Amino acid sequence: MGRGFLLVVSGPSGVGKNRLIEELRRRLPDVRYSVSATTRRPRPGEVHGVDYYFLSDEEFTRWIEEHRFLEWAEYCGRRYGTPLPFIQEALARGETVALDVETKGAQNIRARVPEAVLVFVIPPSLAELHHRLRGRGTDPEDIIRERLKGALEELQKMKDYDYVILNDSLETAASALEAIVRAERCRVERSDYHTWLETIRGEAEELEANASSRGDDSRVHHRSAAHRGVTGKGGQPLHAGGGGGQTSSPAGEPGSAPGQPGREEAGEHCAGGDRERSHQV
Repeated sequence: MGRGFLLVVSGPSGVGKNRLIEELRRRLPDVRYSVSATTRRPRPGEVHGVDYYFLSDEEFTRWIEEHRFLEWAEYCGRRYGTPLPFIQEALARGETVALDVETKGAQNIRARVPEAVLVFVIPPSLAELHHRLRGRGTDPEDIIRERLKGALEELQKMKDYDYVILNDSLETAASALEAIVRAERCRVERSDYHTWLETIRGEAEELEANASSRGDDSRVHHRSAAHRGVTGKGGQPLHAGGGGGQTSSPAGEPGSAPGQPGREEAGEHCAGGDRERSHQV
C-alpha cells in the first residue's frame, strides 16, 4: 500500500463542499472523511460525531490544551478544529483522508503537513452562492451577508491552493475531484516504487540466470553431436572441407551435373578468382 495523504477541501460557505466530498466517497469508498469539531450549534438533521463534533466553548478549549487538534481556527464567530488522532491513524494505514476546512485552517494544515493536497471549490457566481445560502434556510439574513463578505476574502486565498474546481455541476465537479485523488495516488513519492523495483530486479536476475543455464546446455549438446558425428542426406557422414569450412557433396547429388566442379572445387575456384581480382586492384 502507498503512503496516505490529506485532501483538504476549502471554499466559501454554501459552495457545496460537503456534497462534493460525499459524492467523492461514493465513487471512491476507500477515501476516509475526517469529522471536524465546532462550537456552532447543529443545523436541522446534523448528527454529533457524523457531521461534526459539536462542542461547547469549554470543551473546545480543553481539546486545544490537550493537543487534540491538528489545527483550529475561528470563522464567523465560531471555532472549528480538525481532530488529530483520527488523522494520524488513517495516514499510518496509508489511507486518503478528506477534510472540509476553511481557508485559515487549510493554511495551518499546510504549515504542519506540507505534502497535504489543497483543493479550492468556487461557485459559478456570487449571486448563485447567495441563492444557495438562502436556500438552506438555516441562517438569518445578517449571517448570510457576513458569509458572503467572508467569501470575497476567501477567494483571494485561492492562489495558495494546489487545485481549483468550479462547482456549477455536482457531477462535473465530483469527476474533477476524483481525478485529482487518482492522480495524487500515482505520485512516485506516495507509491510502493521501491518494492516494485526490488521485485523487478529479482525477476531480471532470475531471467539472466535461466538464460545462462540454457546457453550452457546448448553448448554441451553441440559438442556431443560433433563427437558422435552427424550424417547428411542418405545417411552419409559430413566432413569438413578444406575450402574455408565448405563441405563436399556426394557424386550424383541433385543439382550437380556431370563434368561440373563439386561445391568444394567451385568454392576454391571462386576464392582464387577473388584473390586474383583483389591482386589486380
